[in-house]
Parts: sequence; C-alpha cells; structure tokens
Amino acid sequence: MLIPIAVDVPMERRPYANWAIMAVAIVCYVMQEAVWDVDISSPFVLGNGPLSYLTHMFLHAGPLHLAGNMLFLWVFGNAICAKVGNAAYVPLYLALGVLSAGVHMLFDGGPAVGASGAINGIVGVFLLWYPINDISCLYFFWIFVIIRGGRFEARAFWLILLWLLFDVLGAYSGRGGTAYFAHLGGFFSGAAIGLVLLLTGRVVMHYYEISLPVALGLMDAPPRPRASTDRVFGAYGVSTPEAQHLPLQARPVASADVEGVRFRCRCGRMLFAPAAMAGKVSRCPHCNAQLQVPEYEV
Repeated sequence: MLIPIAVDVPMERRPYANWAIMAVAIVCYVMQEAVWDVDISSPFVLGNGPLSYLTHMFLHAGPLHLAGNMLFLWVFGNAICAKVGNAAYVPLYLALGVLSAGVHMLFDGGPAVGASGAINGIVGVFLLWYPINDISCLYFFWIFVIIRGGRFEARAFWLILLWLLFDVLGAYSGRGGTAYFAHLGGFFSGAAIGLVLLLTGRVVMHYYEISLPVALGLMDAPPRPRASTDRVFGAYGVSTPEAQHLPLQARPVASADVEGVRFRCRCGRMLFAPAAMAGKVSRCPHCNAQLQVPEYEV
C-alpha cells in the first residue's frame, strides 16, 4: 500500500480554494451520516439527473473513502491550486468532476459517489506540470500477520503511472466497488486540460519547473531570468533581509543539478531550490522551520 503525504512543489500563494472544497466535502459527509437518510441522499448520487454530475463529488461511501480522497486532494490539490490561483481552481476542479462522471456513465453507468474522479483529474494535471518533482510516500505491506512499512521519495512520473496502471487493470478486470472509469476519465481530462493551459500560456511555469512537454522535448523550457525575483521554495515563506543572518539549518546532499540543488531539512525531508536562490532563506514546506538554501557551484 502506497500513501502519498507530500510533494516538493514550491507554493507562492495559499490554496484557500482547495481547503474550502475539502471542508465542504467533510461537512457534506457529516450531514450525510448524521442527518440525511437514504431517501434524501439518493438524488445526489451520480446517475440521478443532471445535477448529480456535480453533487456526487461531495458524497462518500464511508470514512475511509473520505479520508483517502481528502489525503490525495491535500497532497496534489494544494500544489495545483497554488499554481492556477484560487479563482481558477474551483471551476477547474468541478469541470474535472463532471468530465470524469460523464466517462463513468458512458462506460459503466452504475450509481457512484465520491470525489475520486475529480481528484484523479488533479493528479493528471500534476503529472503534466510536475513530472520530475518528488512525491513522499508511506508504504505498508504484510508478511503473514507482521506489518512492515517506511517512507520513501520517488519521481511523480513513475508513481502516478503506477497508480494509473492499477486503474487500467481494475477497469479491464471489471472488479466492482470502485469507479475505475471515473478515475481514468478524470485523469486523462486533467492531463488534456493541463496541456492546453500550458500551450495557451494560461499557466506559465518558472524556469526551474520542468513540465512533461519540456521533459519530452516537445516544448522549450522557460528562459532563465537575468535577475531572478522568484521566491525561494517553500510552503509560503519569502526571503527577508533580517533572515539572512540566521544560522545554516540545511545540510547539502550528494547531488546538485544544473537548475538547482536538492538538500535535506533537519526534519528529514528532501527539498529542492533553484540555483538563483542559493544563500537565501525560506521555510520548509513540511515542518515550517526557517532554513537557508546551501551555497553550491552550478
């Protein structure tokens, strides 16, 4: 079992819209369990009229279903929301949910609830924009009755393609209980929309952010600015003159690449900063500790 817990994507604004969507989903689930009965909830289940293409995203089949969806939405949705902006994120999320529902109704047709289709759309956008960024995951496996686990980091490209393969196999096998076609419809809709936003310039990547078209040589990388005013990596931290005199809290690790350096915070998480940010100060997006980007040769 693989559980994503964080991505190393710089965020220059707070993803309020994603937090609001998560809050609405949680409130709807509480209402669904505590107040609404089956007769009240059933009209909102996908397949019960045009409005259900939207409302099904805010219903869930149980606490584990809700928790899994909210975890994925937190990890990937925050990064996408911070990139496109709060105003654009809500229609993007809802559109992905509607498109995934349409694919589910076309190839499956059964009743469905949950935000999985829309969230897989967000993951599809993430793959287009951040394929070489790292995803931190927890893993668990069972040997008879003994549970083993740990944490690792891997490129988004490989992990997301692995999850996509699971959905393809699930849709092919026809196993019940999971709306695999909604997952696939959302994912490919998100990938297509993410590509269109890049090609039309609606979303502009920083020079140190390598999108999938750039990684595949289908697009030119954004030019490096002469005097960069980009913010340092981090949750929402910005380098300040007062912070320049703080003691070094980051330890360099083995590899530095042309565009930047990867290094480890004291909390143990791997971080990435562009070359122009060397020596500046920001905050770790995981533990919120203030730290300085180490110096290095490009």
